[in-house]
Amino acid sequence: MKKRIAILANHSGGLYDFRKDLISELKKHANVTVAVPHNDRWEELHKLVDEVIELPVDRRGMNPIHDSKLFRQYRAMLKEVKPDLVLTYTIKPNIYGGLACRMAHIPYAVNITGLGSAIENGGWLKKFVLALYKPALQGARGVFFENAGNRDTLAATGVVPQGRDVVLNGAGVNLEDSPCQSYPQEGTVRFLFVGRVMHEKGVDELFSAARRLKRAYGDGVEFHVVGSFEEGYKPLMDELEQTGVVKYHGYQSDMKHFYAMADCVVLPSYHEGMSNVLLEAAASGRPLITSDIPGCREAVEPSVSGYLCPARDADALYATMRRFAELPPAQRAAMGAASHDWIARNFDKKAVVAETVAALLLGATMDLLYVYDDKIACDRDGNYYTGSAFSQEIFDRYLAQFDTLTLLMRRAPVSPDDMQTLARMNRLTDARIRVVFYPDRRESLRAFLSLQRRREIRQIITRSITPERAVIIRVPSESGTIAARFCRRIGKPFLAEAVGCPWDSLTHHSLRGKVLAPDAWLRMRWCMRHAAYAVYVTNAFLQRRYPTRGISAAVSDVELAPADAAVLARRLEKIRTHSGKLILGTAAAVNVAFKGQRYVIEALARLKAAGRTDVEYRLAGGGDPTALRELAQRLGVAEQVVFAGSLPHDAVFSWLDGLDLYIQPSTVEAMPRALIEAMSRGLPCLASEVGAMPELLGDACIFAKKDVRGIVRLLDACTPERMAAMAECNFAAAQAFEKETLARKRTQFYAAFAAAAEGAGV
Repeated sequence: MKKRIAILANHSGGLYDFRKDLISELKKHANVTVAVPHNDRWEELHKLVDEVIELPVDRRGMNPIHDSKLFRQYRAMLKEVKPDLVLTYTIKPNIYGGLACRMAHIPYAVNITGLGSAIENGGWLKKFVLALYKPALQGARGVFFENAGNRDTLAATGVVPQGRDVVLNGAGVNLEDSPCQSYPQEGTVRFLFVGRVMHEKGVDELFSAARRLKRAYGDGVEFHVVGSFEEGYKPLMDELEQTGVVKYHGYQSDMKHFYAMADCVVLPSYHEGMSNVLLEAAASGRPLITSDIPGCREAVEPSVSGYLCPARDADALYATMRRFAELPPAQRAAMGAASHDWIARNFDKKAVVAETVAALLLGATMDLLYVYDDKIACDRDGNYYTGSAFSQEIFDRYLAQFDTLTLLMRRAPVSPDDMQTLARMNRLTDARIRVVFYPDRRESLRAFLSLQRRREIRQIITRSITPERAVIIRVPSESGTIAARFCRRIGKPFLAEAVGCPWDSLTHHSLRGKVLAPDAWLRMRWCMRHAAYAVYVTNAFLQRRYPTRGISAAVSDVELAPADAAVLARRLEKIRTHSGKLILGTAAAVNVAFKGQRYVIEALARLKAAGRTDVEYRLAGGGDPTALRELAQRLGVAEQVVFAGSLPHDAVFSWLDGLDLYIQPSTVEAMPRALIEAMSRGLPCLASEVGAMPELLGDACIFAKKDVRGIVRLLDACTPERMAAMAECNFAAAQAFEKETLARKRTQFYAAFAAAAEGAGV
């Protein structure tokens, strides 16, 4: 039998306008009943949901008799409807609906769309509202906030249950309903205000600034106002219209025309939950000028897509609007484009809806939070791109067990318009994936040492760990360690994926690395020891160094297609008929010293000095090759070294097929993907002694790290007979990494974790 969800709100029009996408998604999981006053959009709301119950709500009054009546009405409605879950919006439905749900033992979640003037203004009224909020929120399954500032304000009072807060990017904005529009080309600068004309929207400051700007620029500026107004403002509005200061358009249901004609949207509010006006205006490609307050500042990338100014400051607002009016037209247009980009990246309604549904845990819906220090890029349309370490196929492993996937990672330094670079990366195509970015401490020494940056990272990570989310961390990583410690503190089981050894990585990196290595080693040991579930990419190496008390499995990150005997046959024929140059190669970033390509280049120089010039070294991998290129020139082997650059993953195998021998000269590794993929192509392989590579190849194909003489010795020993034997051995060993084999093992393990996480009430 399908579940039933009840939604309580204080305005039918607002519920339809801002939550219709969410309601449509909820209907896929349950029947939806709404209880709202009869206002705007009543007929549209009837068509959208299964049932509408008219239930009046006095939005502003504080009459205890009326409020007690509202509470009784909610109790009666719940008794009649018998919902499986209730979702509430705005203050009175949150408080009285929440209390009614709690008394009836019905699961419920509340959405704090804004704190309201009662809390914002302080005093006895704030204390009264908080006293009502506390019992209403304590029983909630989740408390949704539309900005972090509101969450922090309520969290500081102790009324929000620990670990149940979820910060959304407002209601989000439907990018299809609010498309980016061409920027105006006319000379007149048109400012637009959209919203109810009332004191708390900052209209007094706005009208003061408008008068002053009109005196300064005359017909060079225009001020347009859209929205209904409180009766007290009618005389003022009439006077402003008659004197030509503003053009008033009343309430409008369709804003596209007004956003299209505007050069800038201004909203100097005193308080907001998350301004939908700003989100829609920015999505339309319009710069913003708004108050530097929670619920407004999130919509602006300061000085890039608009400007922030202090609330309740008419002089500051005037100065900011004048600054905008004096910008060159091209700069104003560029700000509009940046405004759209900002919203597309951060406020896509699809992501907000997915996160809300995931947090509500409807049916079998489970969200996975995946934490790692990797970087993700984003284009102007909100599409995500990863580097070579991840692809959509890899993330599909997790989506096979979880309904949605939230990636907590750093932002890659790639311009949203640099489609050439983005095309070389892996695009994530599943709409169930969303990304939460945290700041990069590694971008500079100043950022690395910044205590404020550390606190910000810690706050973002800990706030992303909610009771409704399962958590997987990938280590070694700073973010993974922070997440693991927080999970441990709140008693939340987590899965840890061990993919490398920080001791090896750091001690062979630099002096700074040597200093940091012991701490990193201890942190990873702690993470693996306390993980409820642990996955290692090696069979023994990482397990020995970083043991776990939890349930563990050895499962490589590498997934290979089923073995094709024809691949080995072609390789053996190539070895048998080989003549000319011996082509060897390495697939790894060319600007990372510990990948060790320099030692192969030095080996080429030794071979050349001994009279052997029949060896060509091909390098595939991203990064700046300047250092290696200069080394090859200095050693006189530049003509023997070929840089292929970064390759898409689907091009790697054809590149490997062009080699005669693969070499992995790393000074630090765990279980290298590139080496396993080379083995699967029947390639003879040589590798350094580090990590799990001896497990893969055996001692006869292994040289000591940084051992140039050892590389030369093994290359000289590569006779056709020897290479054929290596090819057969490697091809057979690679079959242990076939996709189907690993998938079965991985599926069983991650399914067990998902079941345990759900049973623990993640």
